Amino acid sequence: DYTMVVLVPESGDEVQLMKAGIIEIADIFVINKSDRPGAKRISRSLNDILHNNSKKYSTIPKVMNSTASIGEGISEIFEQIIFDLKVNSVNGTLNKRRLSRYQNRIKDLIIKRLKNDFWTADREKFFSEITRTITSIEIPPSKIVDKLISDFDH
Repeated sequence: DYTMVVLVPESGDEVQLMKAGIIEIADIFVINKSDRPGAKRISRSLNDILHNNSKKYSTIPKVMNSTASIGEGISEIFEQIIFDLKVNSVNGTLNKRRLSRYQNRIKDLIIKRLKNDFWTADREKFFSEITRTITSIEIPPSKIVDKLISDFDH
């Protein structure tokens, strides 16, 4: 129901953060080992990224600092999580997320089942034969897909 992404100062620059896709999944970011060099830089970069992309999100995740080895920042992070969960529960976001994850899980299971049912040994062999004879990209991929799925039972 709540996703915390924990980073350390050595996590890299904002380009790496964007590539990792973590910006979209976090409810809160924690920069641990904040006593190390680079902690302020990554915190500022992350805040800049979140504010620049704020139109994509209903709420901007908090960026908090900690040094877990000495317990610094832990209680503040805990309090923020409790606060966020209460707000998300009251405004319905928590239930919407749960339903969305539930729906996505159903879709994932359908995809997995169809994929497993589709790729029989015969179809794998047929795919290999078809693709081995391709000498150019003149034939649209959709034509090859049509050949492969023409006998697939729905």
